[in-house]
Amino acid sequence: MKGKVVAPKKNWLHEALLRNDMNVPSLDAPICTKKFLVEVKSEECFMFGVSIIKKLPCPAPPPLHSLNKLVIDQLQKAHSVPGVVPDTKSWNRLIEHLKARKADKDWCLEILATLEPAVHCHIFERGYFYTKNDEKAKPILSREDLLFYGAMPE
Repeated sequence: MKGKVVAPKKNWLHEALLRNDMNVPSLDAPICTKKFLVEVKSEECFMFGVSIIKKLPCPAPPPLHSLNKLVIDQLQKAHSVPGVVPDTKSWNRLIEHLKARKADKDWCLEILATLEPAVHCHIFERGYFYTKNDEKAKPILSREDLLFYGAMPE
């Protein structure tokens, strides 16, 4: 009797990628389509490993559309991750997927914290507050104000 090859379900792929050290967005995120997960599995689309992910505090993150745009901009600038050098084709494929569909907030924050220029990303600065009128959000307090009010210097 010949066996029939059955395409795995989306949630099976997601769980398998998580077990294999891939930091994929949550299953509910619009970017997590079956096509995306298959491309990550076959390494056509770059995905960050759980072991290289860094986390930085961001108590008041911007809305998802701004955060997604910021991730795309940072990915286009970075072209690599500390300790990992992905091929350009798979890196660009990840950017294409992010342009087509959004990921979840937690995943976006983890990616921004992991990228090389993340230390200078304005959403991780002290006193950061998102304003609707200003797409390039500014910290509420300047460095001098933070020092004046007794905050620890960086």
